[in-house]
Amino acid sequence: MSTFETSYDHKSLSNKISYAGKHGYHLEFDWFGDGYWHKLDMMEQLIAHAKYDWIWWIDYDTLITNTDTKLEDLIEGSLASVSDPNRINFLLTSDCFKLNAGSMLLRSTSQVLAFLSRAKTCRYDPLPGLNNNPSEQDCMLQLIEENQHDEQEQVLFIPQWKMNAFPEEIPCYDHYNKKWEPGMFVVHFAGAWAHMPNRTDAKAELFERYYSLIDHEPHARSDQSQVL
Repeated sequence: MSTFETSYDHKSLSNKISYAGKHGYHLEFDWFGDGYWHKLDMMEQLIAHAKYDWIWWIDYDTLITNTDTKLEDLIEGSLASVSDPNRINFLLTSDCFKLNAGSMLLRSTSQVLAFLSRAKTCRYDPLPGLNNNPSEQDCMLQLIEENQHDEQEQVLFIPQWKMNAFPEEIPCYDHYNKKWEPGMFVVHFAGAWAHMPNRTDAKAELFERYYSLIDHEPHARSDQSQVL
């Protein structure tokens, strides 16, 4: 979702359209959302369709830099580390903060719908400890940490670099302290304005730099259709 034109529209969109086409995934995009909270609405709508096993939310200021990485493999590999994979409904990452909501895998279940509903309620009725204008990320993390509805049991945090790596220009890493390097799945330019304050358009500069590292050849569509 994007609510205004950027200098990197083509790079962001063409990258994701190419990736979805390569693996046969369904891609949803929205120009008319109500800011970053709209991601929760989009995910609710897709879960309600009951067509998908998992949904991948990925922020607009990202590039998929290893287009051979399949979401199925990422999910299966991550769930292999837990004793009861069926209980996990969220694959999330941290950065230098406890949660980064820029790249999230959510199982399409009624439990996730209930969680998203509670997070949306928090927007207008903030949970204790939050300010009067919390972000969706703030509310999601607060719900997970309070664990009143078994949210922690549904969540698996995986290493940031596996699906939400930050480049060396944005050194806001999780405890693995790994910056993006060639071969990693995704590079995310969150917070570029803060880490590159002297640049006129920091994100555009990063898109230009990292876009050249992606394979842009067209790919045939496959039969797979179970993961967004």
